[in-house]
Order: sequence, then structure tokens, then C-alpha cells
Amino acid sequence: MFPKVSLLILAFVGCAELKIEKNTSANYNIFISGCAQPFEIIGNNCYLFSDVEMDFQDASDFCESLTMGDQYEISLAVLDYGRKEDQDLLDSVASKNKIFWIGGTTEDGITWKWEDDRDVELKAPFWRVGEPNEIENQCMTAQSNVYLGSLTRAYLYDQNCGDSLSFICQVGCPINFRRIGSHCYMVSEDEGVPRLPWQDARDYCRTLTMPEGYHADLAVLGLPDQEDYQLMNTLVKGYEGATWLGGVKETECRYAWVDGRGLSLQSIYWLDNEPDCGSYNRVSLFHSSMHNRTYLNTYYDTIIYPFVCQIFKDTT
Repeated sequence: MFPKVSLLILAFVGCAELKIEKNTSANYNIFISGCAQPFEIIGNNCYLFSDVEMDFQDASDFCESLTMGDQYEISLAVLDYGRKEDQDLLDSVASKNKIFWIGGTTEDGITWKWEDDRDVELKAPFWRVGEPNEIENQCMTAQSNVYLGSLTRAYLYDQNCGDSLSFICQVGCPINFRRIGSHCYMVSEDEGVPRLPWQDARDYCRTLTMPEGYHADLAVLGLPDQEDYQLMNTLVKGYEGATWLGGVKETECRYAWVDGRGLSLQSIYWLDNEPDCGSYNRVSLFHSSMHNRTYLNTYYDTIIYPFVCQIFKDTT
């Protein structure tokens, strides 16, 4: 295990001492305002491509030992599939002509997990043909291949976890939040936060300390860059029952998200006979283990439930 290392001062990579300087030219995004060198910005995130080699566990421990102002978690890089950033990251790998550890592992050779506990999609196009090989206790690499004599592409491979390779660290969400798609979320149950009535849950989210230019609130659905149903199931994975979201009943049968957007009564995500146009006045996710499905549901705002906070960029 590596001791915590502040990226605002120095980073020690093997025996190499690297001076860390603030890159003020990087764009603002949902994860971080600028990248601290030697991290580089790719899409909406910051990545460090190591020059030294370690086995997978040491590489993972090293990334997690880094800190950036005590606000952000850092880990081996992960992919989300479907984001242009994934392709841009693999293009960077291809240009470096090296093999890099990234944050995917398997124990049984069949089920793969990212370091943020999401399932790895085995049908994703980023795997090289024939990969993975269904070998137990393997770890994931990204590496380049040369085609047609000069065309270089990078793909995902499985690899013996004990091999010494370079690796890619990635700046993630603020501490206690996790990245799902293009946003950062905190699930109260995951962090041991007591269950709360809706308004208390919202107050809890809004009082969380966020990086400059951002704020937290109860989570919403329906944003252009959200995969709603995947998100719904990820947020309540392992839970039975309801979890508060940032949905409010405005009038007799009109619901809206806390960011001001309307919530359609025709949404396919509502549970049968929902929303309730009577006295139920707040929106939750409801997971039914009997049907193994997750729905939108409504309840009284005084009921105590788990909840989900989400980070938003300030609009003023």
C-alpha cells in the first residue's frame, strides 16, 4: 500500500520525482477544474500515463494513493462505453505504443468488474477479437496493435495480473461520490448515511461541500447525457424498496425535477398506476426484487428512505 501523495505538491512514481503544476488552460467539467500535471485532460477527465511498470495490484494501490486537494478519488482508469472520451483515451494509448493496466478484473474468467464495481460489457467493441479469453484471475490492459502496415489502434485485452506493466490513473468524482456515465452520484446507503424524509435528504445533499462552481442536490433523470434505465438500476442495485430522487409534485397531477424540468406522466419508467395524483407528493425509485425491475414511484415526503445525491454545475 502506498502512502497518500498530494498532486498539489509532489508525486513519486517509482524512483522518479515529478513536479506537479496546475494546468490552468484545461476546461471546466463535471469532474475537475483543470488537470494537475503530470495528468493530462482527455474529454471530460484527467489521466496519468505512467512511465514506470508495476503489477496490477501495485498499480491500483499507487493510483489510489494519489490525492488532488483532498477532494477527488483517483483510481486506475475505467471506460463507460458509448462516450467519445473512451475512444479518445484508447487513441492516446495507441499513440504511445505501450501496454497499460486499466481498472478491470475477473475472478472466474467470465464476469468482469470495473474498479468502481460496474459490470464490464463483454460485447463492447473495444475488446480485441477473441478477447477476453475466459481465464480465471485476469486483469485488463489497453494496448496498441498495428494494422495494414501503419494503422495503429488500441483494444482491451486480458492479462496475467502479476505482470509488470505501465498503467493509467484517472481522476474520478469527489470523495464519497461515484461516477456513472457522465455524472457523479452519492448513494446514502453506500456511505452509511441515515435514511431521511425527502426534504431532509435534499437539505443533506445541498449542504455537501463541492468543488468551486458545482453544487449537489437530489438526483434527477432525463438529462441528455444520462442513460436513464441503466442509471436507475445501478443506483438501487442490492436494495429492496424505495430510494428518494429529486422529483416533486407541483400541482394536482404535475411533477417536476428539482432542476426545473418537467417529469412526463407518460414516462415508461413509472410503476403501474403511478404517479399518484392524490396525496403522494415526492418521487422515488422503487426496486421490486420479485420482478427484478426498477420503476419511478411516488410517496409522502415524510417517509424515511435512502436517497441519492448528484453533482450539478452551477448555472450562475
